[in-house]
Amino acid sequence: LHHLVNLLNRCFQLGCFPDPWKVEKLVTIPKPGVDPHTITAHRPITLAS
Repeated sequence: LHHLVNLLNRCFQLGCFPDPWKVEKLVTIPKPGVDPHTITAHRPITLAS
């Protein structure tokens, strides 16, 4: 765990992060009881790896 903390601290100091850490995926979860064809009927969730 100590090595991971050091790595993250160094990334913050340099302002440089590996490209795979910058990739996220947006998915939506439908709200119950709402017309699924409207944009407000979905909750956006961002998945990061």
